[in-house]
Amino acid sequence: MANQYSSEMPLKKEDIETRRFFVMQKRNLGFTYEEIAEAYASEHGGRRFAPSMLAEDFRIIMSARAKELHEETDHLRASQIYRLQLAAKRLMPLVDREVPSLEAMETLIKLEARIARLLGTDMPSKSEVDDKRRKPELTSEQVKARFNELSERVAARLAAPAQEGLPGNVIAGELCEASVSEEATQPGEVSTPHPIE
Repeated sequence: MANQYSSEMPLKKEDIETRRFFVMQKRNLGFTYEEIAEAYASEHGGRRFAPSMLAEDFRIIMSARAKELHEETDHLRASQIYRLQLAAKRLMPLVDREVPSLEAMETLIKLEARIARLLGTDMPSKSEVDDKRRKPELTSEQVKARFNELSERVAARLAAPAQEGLPGNVIAGELCEASVSEEATQPGEVSTPHPIE
């Protein structure tokens, strides 16, 4: 069976760029690569390319566009920093004098804060620090397991309060309130915490 695609035929650079631009437009409109191949063939004299080649076209053109956007972002950031620094420089005479302008000082502080954020040199906010220090919340199963574990340790300690020379209500540095069962009829009988089901 003859190759139904025109992928091996030589193309001019202009033709390749035209095809890639066509692919980008159609792909961004939600066309599949098979649909793009059919549309391209119908609009360009029946010349049909393999969907895999069109997929590679899209990857190449979008990678180039992403690189351009990254460079544009860097340029815009640098331009903004330059303008902010220029504004800060013009405020300095109002601040660096015997009776400084409070309004100029406030504006200068805001400008410097903005510059620091753009440069990435500002200190993290309190909320960001708190989020990093916050311990993960326990699940209900972990809470139940922890409670049952402590309950067993409490019961064991109350049964032998003199062991290791620790009081009956102290367990490995943790203070626990040992309550005597109201239903206990014999001396030394104590209640045991019930496990959580």
